[in-house]
Amino acid sequence: MQLRNSMKDEARMREERQCRAQKELERLREAREAKDALRRAEEEAEKLEEEEKRQQVLRAREAEFQERLGRLRVYQEQQRELQEKERAVQRAIEEEAALKKAIQQDHNAKRVEERKKEYAEKCRLRKKKQEEIAELNRAHQRTLEAFFKGVERRLGVTCDAERVLQPTTSSQQEAPFVSFSEAAQCKLHGYTVEDVMRDPRFRLQLALLEAGLHQTPYGREVISAGYHVPAAQRASEDNPLRLEY
Repeated sequence: MQLRNSMKDEARMREERQCRAQKELERLREAREAKDALRRAEEEAEKLEEEEKRQQVLRAREAEFQERLGRLRVYQEQQRELQEKERAVQRAIEEEAALKKAIQQDHNAKRVEERKKEYAEKCRLRKKKQEEIAELNRAHQRTLEAFFKGVERRLGVTCDAERVLQPTTSSQQEAPFVSFSEAAQCKLHGYTVEDVMRDPRFRLQLALLEAGLHQTPYGREVISAGYHVPAAQRASEDNPLRLEY
């Protein structure tokens, strides 16, 4: 009876220990899941923040690009308008010259007076166009400066126009003058055209190329297999039987 009670107590204690262990495992699991959930939430928040920062950078770059693109379009439009006005001024100058010549050659007083008025009007219009060109040049320069200032702000550098226009060390170096007689005395290193043309192998390859056979099996076999050069044709100063080409 006592043994039976002891076994029952051990079974009950074992169940209690198992129950406590199960509860502890459940608590640890819940704590781990809560910790993992918090970590995932923090990671998701960091990803969202990074993505927001990236989108902000992309939007800023897009806005900056569009601004530069707009300035470039304005610059190109001003350039086209400036060229058109310059051509118009050139035509006006030519018309003025032709009209002035006609006035000098015309002896009719009435026509001369009319042409003088026309000449004066053309001069006035031409000066007006030249003033417009000067104003366009100034606007053109302002647009260009604004464009480069935007680049300066982006790169963190300062543009120095005077330094850019200054000559470099390389451009300041003057090449010494070499007379024709001095140049004729210069010794050539390597092979000349005559040296190359003396080589029968080169002439063979050139003949195959001219005949269109250099890519054929026959041409490749002849070139790759080598070409026997007779002793009389070998380029040598000591060979009295060599051929001159």
